[in-house]
Amino acid sequence: MGKGEKKESKFRKVKDDTLSIVRRTHKTLTEGLTGILSSKPQEWILSAGYLLQRTRAIDFLETFLKEWEKYREKGRIPDDYLKTEQHKECLLEILDYLDKALPDEITFSVLKKIFIVASTEKISTRDSLLPQHYIRIIRKLSPGAILILTTAYIVAKEGITKEQTSNREARLWLIKIAERSGLIYIELVENYEEELIKYNLITDRQHTDRSGIFYGNHNRLTELGLNLCIYIENYEDLAE
Repeated sequence: MGKGEKKESKFRKVKDDTLSIVRRTHKTLTEGLTGILSSKPQEWILSAGYLLQRTRAIDFLETFLKEWEKYREKGRIPDDYLKTEQHKECLLEILDYLDKALPDEITFSVLKKIFIVASTEKISTRDSLLPQHYIRIIRKLSPGAILILTTAYIVAKEGITKEQTSNREARLWLIKIAERSGLIYIELVENYEEELIKYNLITDRQHTDRSGIFYGNHNRLTELGLNLCIYIENYEDLAE
């Protein structure tokens, strides 16, 4: 076997490593479902929640596999990237999320986007710690908080008006986000707002009665919150 063939064989093995890990996880989840379905009917009821959770996890894994293979085939992801600690840590975070959490579409979609963007090395390098931290932050947030974060970013891109910066009532910000996010009720937005403040993704309320806010240049988004949203948004550019 020549040098070129050896190198190609080596990269093919590396390429297969990630796919094989995800496929083994997929197989394990599927076998778990088969075991439940072959049990007694009364045991199905006890396992109904687990059954639904595993079914969703399998669906998400299948979507993840298709996208991963697509970008690998297009040459968007370097072969040697699969050996990096960044790749291994990010993959472990996603598989751990599917194994332990109640997976939802909003959260998994964002986790997948961060993972793919990191893998292309177009925005960050393999030595950066940001992708791992971004993934961990998203895992801590509820789907509603993620929705509020991305909505605040969309509104921020449209520009902050002088009227907004002069009138710093928190209620006006809540009304705007409730309308744009589809949550309708400002009380719902307030619930998720606290999560984003806790993880320093948006600025805290102002005044002793917490009735005010500071818009800044990015609709309350901190530098961390802004750059996390920009990182996620770069996923859309990969499809072009």
